[in-house]
Amino acid sequence: MSAYREPPAHALGGTAEALRTEAPALRALSERDAAEALAGAALALRHDDALVPALVTSTGLSAEGVRWALHAATDVCRVETLLSLRRRTGIVFEGRTNRTDLAAVVLAGNVFTAALRAMLLPLLLQVPVLVRTSRRERVLPAALAAVLPPPFRRACAVVDFPPEDEDAARAFLARADAVHVYGSDVTVTRWRELTPANAAFVPHGHGMGVAVLPAFVTQLDRAAAALSLDVAAYDQRGCLSPVRVLVEGDAERADAFASALAAALEAAEDTLPRGEA
Repeated sequence: MSAYREPPAHALGGTAEALRTEAPALRALSERDAAEALAGAALALRHDDALVPALVTSTGLSAEGVRWALHAATDVCRVETLLSLRRRTGIVFEGRTNRTDLAAVVLAGNVFTAALRAMLLPLLLQVPVLVRTSRRERVLPAALAAVLPPPFRRACAVVDFPPEDEDAARAFLARADAVHVYGSDVTVTRWRELTPANAAFVPHGHGMGVAVLPAFVTQLDRAAAALSLDVAAYDQRGCLSPVRVLVEGDAERADAFASALAAALEAAEDTLPRGEA
């Protein structure tokens, strides 16, 4: 299934229907075959140096930040990890007739590697997926769709259309059995209103990262170094990027940790520099 860019509403409907016909082919795979195929696709992105300049442009992150994010995100996309994740869902696959034939996924653009999990999870559960990219970041979703092996390549399509195009949005959602939306609370509310009543709606909305330094932690420099990586990752744009630190103890301890964190962030700039955006 090829990737589309700004397709008209009628083309979206045809794409969605074509994806649904691929569900039996996905179900015919063993769970290990599915996990191995998807793990291989994710790891292929990790070693694709040609992706880095394109992602620097689309995300505004530094090249070092892009490489770190790709390695961190794909490091967990290993066969046994994917198998464990699939089994933890508790879904029984054998003998089940009422299956989801199509998942529609709306991506956000603040953390570009979030597309990996959002796209791989439905496929891991042997469900075809229709993906609407963020207008801010289209590179990684299209790259992942391109490296998927058969039959997954035919069961995944990446599309884009203006957010104000309600005809396209309704066509995008019309044939989906499940709809996953990533983004702000405003985005989630808008897509919830457009989702047909017969489709399951799964929101992944706004979050706020808060770090807590308990009183029993005595190695402040070590804690600050660990927290500095969470802050530096994705230039602190993630919905769970730490924006507050709660320090248990007195003001003197809070000041000491603030100084340690400032030093750790300055050191992190050498290995994970901020981007230009």
